[in-house]
Amino acid sequence: MARILLILLLLFIGYRIFKRFSSPGKQVPFGWGDRREGTGDAELVQDPQCGTYFLPGSGVSARIDGRKLTFCSEQCRDDYLKNRSPSKGP
Repeated sequence: MARILLILLLLFIGYRIFKRFSSPGKQVPFGWGDRREGTGDAELVQDPQCGTYFLPGSGVSARIDGRKLTFCSEQCRDDYLKNRSPSKGP
């Protein structure tokens, strides 16, 4: 029984090492979880329209009055543009 468990453990370790080095474009940290680069320690941003927190890469960006804003969806971006007060111009 101990021999079977040892073989299974060695197979698992070999699988994890193979998985780590088989995809050179994506770094997979060595551990129990299967996290991809960019999703583990990313900071959340808040949508200026609805207040939802989300990952910046999954949002919709817009440059408004010289500022880059990120929205959770196109609907929130459109609502923000529709409801914002007009900026004071010359």
